[in-house]
Amino acid sequence: YLLPPLLRSFGERYPLVQVELEEGTSPDIVRAVADSTADLGIYGGNIAAPDLAVRRYREDELVAVMLRGHALATQPTVAFGDLLEHDFVCLEHGSSIETLCLRAADVLGRSLRPRVRVMGFDALFRMIETGLGLGVVPSRIAHESGRMDRLTTVALAEDWARRPLNLCTRPRAGLPAAVRLLAEHLTPAA
Repeated sequence: YLLPPLLRSFGERYPLVQVELEEGTSPDIVRAVADSTADLGIYGGNIAAPDLAVRRYREDELVAVMLRGHALATQPTVAFGDLLEHDFVCLEHGSSIETLCLRAADVLGRSLRPRVRVMGFDALFRMIETGLGLGVVPSRIAHESGRMDRLTTVALAEDWARRPLNLCTRPRAGLPAAVRLLAEHLTPAA
C-alpha cells in the first residue's frame, strides 16, 4: 500500500529500469530473495531473514477490524486476549500478521479461532462485512480500503501491534546497480 507512489517516482527517475512486482507472504518473500528468485523483498519484520542484508522500510500499526455493531467496536483499544473470544478471518497460512497473532495467542495460553482464510485484504474485508469474524490488519490498509462505512477499527493494546516492515536483499556486494538504486529509493534516509 505504500509502494505505488514510490515505484512511480523511481520509474520517473530511472525510466530504463523495469520493476516487476509480485505479492506474497513474508516467509515466501524472504525465501525468494534468499533463493535469488527475487532481488528485493519487503516483509513483516517479525520474520527472520538470515544471511540477507536487511534495512528498515517503514513501520505500520496493526488494528482489529470488525463490523460497526460488534461488541468490541466502541472501545478505544482492545486487548488481543479479548479478540480471542471471537472467530477470526485470517490471511493465508504463514503471513507475518498470522504469525504475530499465533505467537500472541500462544503467550496467553490460548488459540486463535480462524473461521475463514483468504488470500488478500479485500477478501478479508468482504468476509468481515458478512459477519464471519474479525481480523487484524495494518491501520492504513483498513482506512484506505473504502469499507469503513460498515466496518470499524479498534487499536490493539499490545506493543507488538506496531511492527517494522523491512526490506531485504542479498548481501550488497554483487547486487545489480538497479537493485541497489531501488533499495535506496524505497528506504527512508538514515
